[in-house]
Amino acid sequence: LHTNGYSLARRVIADQDQLAPRDDLEGRSLADALLAPHRAYLAEVGRLRSGAGDQAGVDVKGLAHITGGGLVDNPPRILPADVAMRIETTAWPRPSLFALLQRLGGIGEAEMRHVFNVGLGMLVVVPAAEATRALALLDAPGMAKAWPVGEVVERGTGLAVVFP
Repeated sequence: LHTNGYSLARRVIADQDQLAPRDDLEGRSLADALLAPHRAYLAEVGRLRSGAGDQAGVDVKGLAHITGGGLVDNPPRILPADVAMRIETTAWPRPSLFALLQRLGGIGEAEMRHVFNVGLGMLVVVPAAEATRALALLDAPGMAKAWPVGEVVERGTGLAVVFP
């Protein structure tokens, strides 16, 4: 969950007579899944900016920590008014905790994206020409797993974040 969605998660599980089976949560108990430590991304951002070994750093254009407001409110805060982010919501594996909360709480997909990070703790915007190098820099022991999840596009619909 990182730093967001705990009020809704608490409300979802408060009325449950039985906690979810452990296999719904990659073998963890619900308590362990909810209490998992929040990841800080300082090492990843530092590696992206400075590079490593013979790999040059990348030009980090923006960082969006996906906290309260989820994928709806946070990305637009780092963008100029004339662009939006197009996020491909199937580009990363969604942790099973979110499917469980969605199912138990009867939460719609739009609300899931607005309240939770649904598995993306930080969005990093880099030039398209540097995306492959950015992913290679993060493909190292101790680094958070990274995926290419979208692109910055011209705003044509008035939406701040566009989901396919």
